[in-house]
Amino acid sequence: MTTTAARDTLPVEGPAAASRSSVARGGVLAGTDRATPTGLAVLGPVVAATALTVPALVAAGRVGTATVDVAASFVLVAGLQALAARAAWRRTRAAARPAARAALLGRLGYALVLAATAVGLLGPQDLAAARPAWAAGAGVLGIGLLAQAVALSRSRIGHPATRWVAGCAGVAAVALALVPGGVPTVPLLWCVVVGDLAAAAAHTLPGRGRRHRP
Repeated sequence: MTTTAARDTLPVEGPAAASRSSVARGGVLAGTDRATPTGLAVLGPVVAATALTVPALVAAGRVGTATVDVAASFVLVAGLQALAARAAWRRTRAAARPAARAALLGRLGYALVLAATAVGLLGPQDLAAARPAWAAGAGVLGIGLLAQAVALSRSRIGHPATRWVAGCAGVAAVALALVPGGVPTVPLLWCVVVGDLAAAAAHTLPGRGRRHRP
């Protein structure tokens, strides 16, 4: 028995060691792939949220629109943005944790504003409050888009052009949201749509650019 125990404790060398190492490494990589969502986990919710946001804002400016319709759209958009925020955070947190956290908070802040607006529309607020409230949330999302562009760059995810578009659109959205005397809805909507789709699309594109230290 002593001989058997000693043989079991001896280090394994040669082909057996290489085989064990490759199996262990394959298990780790498989676990990593399962833990990290794909780019479509970001792009899908963002596309769906965009498809709901534009009609909701158009309906909010139309006379006779039921507030419950706009409120329901805002709730759905908030949920979709939360899903996209979580997926993007998990894809970029390893290489760019501060920027990824800022992007997460920006997108979740946007979702929170939309959810709060929906609750207000079902209560004392009228439909006229929908667009200004959305504009405030769009400014928060703009900060998140800028941070997302930084996180994507440091993580080497997506084409540099998509990252630049997302970052510039985020800056423009913040600037428009701070315009005194009323926010221009159409230009702000364009910035949000273009920037959000560019940031989400970057997650599905091959990474390019300089390597950054985590």
